[in-house]
Order: sequence, then structure tokens, then C-alpha cells
Amino acid sequence: AGSSYHWPVGVALYKMWGIFVWSVLPPGALFVLLLTSGNSLALRVASRVLSTPVRISGFQLSLASFVSAICFVLMACSYLSFRTAEDRVLHMKDSGLVSGDRSLQTSSFYWGRNFYMTMLGLVLWATAWRLKTLVDQNQLCPPRKPDQPIPTYKRALYLLLGVSLMVLADIPLCRINYNLQLAWYVTPVKNDLTNKFAASSCRNAMFANAEGDCAGLCMKVKKLSDERLATIMSARGQHLLGSAAAQFFDGARGTEQGAGRIEDLFEKKTCMKVLESVDKSNNMVNIFCAICSVLCVIGFFSCFSIVLTGSDSMPQPSAPWAPGPPPPGAEIFADQASNKKGD
Repeated sequence: AGSSYHWPVGVALYKMWGIFVWSVLPPGALFVLLLTSGNSLALRVASRVLSTPVRISGFQLSLASFVSAICFVLMACSYLSFRTAEDRVLHMKDSGLVSGDRSLQTSSFYWGRNFYMTMLGLVLWATAWRLKTLVDQNQLCPPRKPDQPIPTYKRALYLLLGVSLMVLADIPLCRINYNLQLAWYVTPVKNDLTNKFAASSCRNAMFANAEGDCAGLCMKVKKLSDERLATIMSARGQHLLGSAAAQFFDGARGTEQGAGRIEDLFEKKTCMKVLESVDKSNNMVNIFCAICSVLCVIGFFSCFSIVLTGSDSMPQPSAPWAPGPPPPGAEIFADQASNKKGD
């Protein structure tokens, strides 16, 4: 009876959050981009759509305020559910109970994810709501055209340069993605095995002749090495240019990723030696890739800004404020005030 009750509810909640992700977050981000683009047509279109009336029992709200209110309510409910799941996990740990602990941790994770999704939706739609208000009040207007706009062919070159930088960013992003997966899937298992067998007699055990506990260790290290290979292939499968660059560097080093390379390692090294290097990565290359990815993204946004504004020069600072001429009749009021002080 319990399963027949909770199953439809779980499916409905799953569908609800799927609808929220695709019907709230992308439109909110799109409206914020339109309202911050500085384009007069984009400003008008976004303001008109966000002003669409939503009528509920005699009340009329704009689309922006209505979606913002929904995001706020869902955010509050998600936060309360997240805190409830966290408290239950802590209670289970304090009570020494193991049953249901994994399901509670999973529930805590999903409610935390829902909380941050709804908070992002609230930020996007509240920002769009405020920007729409500024547009309606003529406080947010398109910028004036530059005095010396750059030619069309230069804008095309800047656009090509920006796209090229974003494409090149795929190479360092592939490396970053690989290291993140390595730290998530491989390193924790490596640390557990290292702590468990640090004081054992398996330091010199080889995969071919290991026995007893050492054979179990070697099998776990072999599975972990296969997991590392799967991590490499997964990262390369998600980055087209990054995969090509990684294969090029492997060829330059005379290295070929695959099951054959893992077998060669176990023939030449002990299982503990293989375990020590299973998550090895060049930190200098990692730092260099992180810097390159940031620079490529900054370059892309800079080029994109030049294409939108049509000017590659820095805006000139505005002149300092200075009081203007006195209004007509100000001298008369000044004389009367001085006469009163004299009296």
C-alpha cells in the first residue's frame, strides 16, 4: 500500500522538477540577456513579454512577478525539505542505524539540488523583473552610438576571433574535466586502499603471483586502473578538440591509452606501485590549462562585447559635475535673504 501511494507522487515530483528546469531557467536567462544586451529591439521585446498579464481570481500580475513568486515558494519548500532530510541523516548517524541511511543521503542531495535550482530561477526572474521596470521607466536605455564605429569587416574579424578562442578553450577544459572526474571517482578509492593495506605484507606483491589478501588487493587495483581508463575516455568523449589534442600529445610521448598499457604496468610494477600512480597528474600542466581556459573565455567575452557595441575603444570618463548657472530671479531671492539677515 505504501509503494502504491508513494510511487505516483514520486513520478509527479520528478516530472515537476523536469518541467521547472526547462520552462523556468532557460527563459529567465534569455530575458536577462535580452535586457542587458543594450539593443533597443531586444529591450522592447523582453519588456513586452515580461509584461504579459496573468490573472488569478481577479488579481492581475505580470509574467515576471508571477514566475518570481513561484520560484520563491518552491525555493522555500525545497529548503525546508533539505533541512529535514539533513536532520534525519544526522539522527540516523547518532543512533547508529545504517538502514535507510543511503536513501536519506540521496534525498538530501536531491532536495539540496532543487533548492539551488529554484534559487537560481528566483535570481534570474527577479533580475529580469527589475530590469523590465527600469526599461518601462526609461531608466535603462540603449547606449548611444560610438563616434567612430569600427567597420563591418573588423566586427566580423572580432567575431571570428571570439569563436576561435571559445573553440580553443575546449582543449584545457578537457584536461580540467578529466582531473575533476579523477578526483571524484578514482582518488577516494585509492586513498581507502592505501590506508587499508599500508601496514600489510603486500608491498612487493605482483599481479601475476599474488595470493590471499594480496590477490584481492591486486584485483581492486586492476579495477581502479580500468576506472581511470574509463575516466580518460569519458573526458575525451565529451570534448572534440580536447580529445584530438590529447591523442596528439600521447603520440608525441609514445603513449597509447588502453588495456594493453594497463597490463604492461602490472607486469613491470607491483600492485602498490600501480596504486600510488593511479591518479597521478602533472600539476604544472593542470595550472597552465586552468589559466588558458580562463583567458580564452575572457577573450571571447571581450570580442563579443566589441561586436555588440561596435567600438573597440575604452569609454571615456564622464566630466565631473559642476553647478550650472542660477535660475532667473535667483539674485532677487539672494538679496532678500541677505537683507533679512541684516535686519
